[in-house]
Amino acid sequence: MSNKFPYFKNLQAKLDERRCQIMESSWQLFPQELKFFIKFLENQTLTKTIIYTLVSIIEKNDFSGYHFGGRGIGGGRPNLPIDEDLKIAFYFKTLNEIDENSFDDILCSSNVFMASGSKLEDSTQNFKEQIFLPFYRYIFDKVSDGDFLLYLLYRFKFNIEWFDKQRLYEIYQNNSKEEILDIELRKFLFTEGIDYPYSTPKTASGRPDIVLHVEEKPLPLEVKVFDPERGYGKERIIKGFYQAKRYADDYAQHLGYLAIFNPSLTYLELKGSTTLPSLAVGSKEIIGLVIDINPNRPTASKETKIDREVITDEDLK
Repeated sequence: MSNKFPYFKNLQAKLDERRCQIMESSWQLFPQELKFFIKFLENQTLTKTIIYTLVSIIEKNDFSGYHFGGRGIGGGRPNLPIDEDLKIAFYFKTLNEIDENSFDDILCSSNVFMASGSKLEDSTQNFKEQIFLPFYRYIFDKVSDGDFLLYLLYRFKFNIEWFDKQRLYEIYQNNSKEEILDIELRKFLFTEGIDYPYSTPKTASGRPDIVLHVEEKPLPLEVKVFDPERGYGKERIIKGFYQAKRYADDYAQHLGYLAIFNPSLTYLELKGSTTLPSLAVGSKEIIGLVIDINPNRPTASKETKIDREVITDEDLK
C-alpha cells in the first residue's frame, strides 16, 4: 500500500504546481497569481481548514508591532514573531492584503526585500523566497502530517480487519471496555515508529485519548466504540467528533482524528462531502475511521440485509 493516499497525493501535486507558477511570475503578475493561490487554498477541503486556523490566530492576536524593518542605513531590523504559527499567520496576513497598488510599496519599504539597483524583479524574488516560500512550506507540511497519520490509521484498520479481527473481538467481549481497544491501537502505533503514543495531557477541552508526536508536532487522536447493544450508539460517535474538533482547536491543528471501533453487527457509515474519510465540524475536517472487529458480520453480498447507521455532515451541525 502506498504511503500517500490519492487525495493527499493529488493535493500535494497541485500545491507544487501552483508554487512553481508563483515563483516564476513577474513582479507585475505576482499579486494576481498570489490571489489565485490563496483562493485555491480556500477552496480545498484540507487547506481551507489550515487557512481557517491562521485566520483565527490573526483575529486573536495584535500584529501591529510586527514589521519587516525599514529602508536605508537607519531602517532598522525586522521585528517578527518568534512562534512559528504566529509568524506564518503574520506572513499570511501580509500576503492576503497584497494588491497591485500596495505591492510596490511593500517591496520598496524594507531593506529585507530591496535588491541592489532597486530592480523590482529581484526585489520580488527576495519577497517570494523570504515570505511566500515559508508560508507555502508551512501549508505543505501540514498536508503531509495529515497524510502520514491517516496512513498509519489505515494500516491499523487493515491489519485488524484482515488478520486479527477474531482475537480483538474476543478480548472486547470478555472486557467490554474502550480502554482495551485503545491499548491495541497504542501498541500498533509504537511498533510503527511512534515513540510515545501514551500521553494524554490535559487541555482546555479535557484529555484526548492519544496524543502522537510526529516530528515534535502534537497530533491528538480520539478513540470511541460503536456498540448500540451496550449503549454506545450514534450519539456517542457524534460526541466523539465534537471532542476531536475541540482537541484539534486546542493543539492548533487543521485536522482532527477519530478512531471508531465497531464490534457490533450494525454497519456504521460516515458520509461526508469530500473524498477524505471525514466529516465537517465547524471549521475543521475530522477524519473518522471505522475499524470493524466483529468476525460475524455478513459478507459483502449480504450487506444490504444488515442494520445500518449513517452519520453525515448534517448530523454535526
